[in-house]
Amino acid sequence: MFKFFKKKFIKYAMHGKNNRIFVIEKDNIYKLRRSIKGLNISVVGNNNRIIFDNYDKLCVLRRQLRGLVICIEGDSNMVRIKLPNKFNGTMINLKGEGNYFELNDSIYPLRYNCRFFAYDGGQIMIGRNCQLNDNLYIKIEDDYKTKHKIVIKDNVFIAMDVIIRASDGHSFLDKNTGYPLNEPQDIIIDEHCWIMARSIILKGTHLCHDTAVGAQSLVNKKFEQPYLLLAGTPAKIIRKDIRWVKQGYGTVMKMNGL
Repeated sequence: MFKFFKKKFIKYAMHGKNNRIFVIEKDNIYKLRRSIKGLNISVVGNNNRIIFDNYDKLCVLRRQLRGLVICIEGDSNMVRIKLPNKFNGTMINLKGEGNYFELNDSIYPLRYNCRFFAYDGGQIMIGRNCQLNDNLYIKIEDDYKTKHKIVIKDNVFIAMDVIIRASDGHSFLDKNTGYPLNEPQDIIIDEHCWIMARSIILKGTHLCHDTAVGAQSLVNKKFEQPYLLLAGTPAKIIRKDIRWVKQGYGTVMKMNGL
């Protein structure tokens, strides 16, 4: 999919009225008045904003944004990216009106093929120093009057092939009234959580800080207690009072003199 977008949007192109790219340098904001060669941005609509925070020099900005594709279709959308970040086949796609995407700075590069989709007024916010691995898929859509969000707070580790969705994509209707039953719901992932490979995080999920989710789990409800190990489909509490670290088993044993 990234190859398609790269081919189609290889040029910096903005179509519509009052679309702007801004850069922030030491709390001062400037409008970018010239195109950046090789920057993969396509905007179709009106009153859209793209903001790059912690801007240094144009040549540095171009280098830092290599591997990033931004596609906006609609009005009054905003993308805000705080640098430094390093991208590798990363795609941000906003469609509809009033969507918001925020990515804070990180010491970890985004691994290959991370994709973010916000449609119909959804919000995606990712905190500082999150480690996002290959084939991450995050999507929020189908908002109506109540706007929903996906919030991933600081220092979250997400392994490869994880799916995070705050909506179902299709509707279940009440047979008698025709009223849709499956409204999107917020997803909140608090600080220092670990989501292991091929897990699925669905609408209504809240992971309290320092929670670990086992590989190939499906999480679809709130877990308000910290220091949990969750696993299963649907996920349940496997163990309480755990604390996870990035070091492997052997390293931790040596660190503890065992």
